Amino acid sequence: MNDRRVLAVLIKAGDTTLNRPLGVGGLVNENVALVALDEKAELGRLNELEVLVTPVPLQDGEEVERIRPERLMVAKLTGAKETFAAIRLMHPSRYRPGCPSFTKPALQKAMAEENDIWLGAQRVTALGARMSEDEVTKALENALAAEEAYHVRNFQSLTDLTAAELTANCFINCSESCRR
Repeated sequence: MNDRRVLAVLIKAGDTTLNRPLGVGGLVNENVALVALDEKAELGRLNELEVLVTPVPLQDGEEVERIRPERLMVAKLTGAKETFAAIRLMHPSRYRPGCPSFTKPALQKAMAEENDIWLGAQRVTALGARMSEDEVTKALENALAAEEAYHVRNFQSLTDLTAAELTANCFINCSESCRR
């Protein structure tokens, strides 16, 4: 996993087209995403947002995560060009294990020296290099394809069945472990 980057994209909850992300960035650690906000982004309410998390490149069998934000802070440094959102995720992402150790003073110093939230965070956290627009577009196309494949693989609609037919196809049973 260390040789691949992780893309975090702030979107409206339920967005299935991914053609208008509100912001694009990466993971600072397993619990926090940092995204550069689109100039025209209208965030709305916190419960209307999701963070799409995907490794780049996405490999066969890997799933795209959609994680609700627990907290969100929008910030822009004085004199800086970009506005960023720091997003605490509702639960950790599987694609950035661990929490790098850094202090608030170290982060503050790095951001002040760089006069850039991204570059400052990159110096003291697990945040990787920014991706180009082409890389982001390709990653979002792969994420959409992976989500469609996941849906086809895991969504069943069975109707007009007898109880025996239903239980023959059902994944709910007493012998299956409650934990995966």
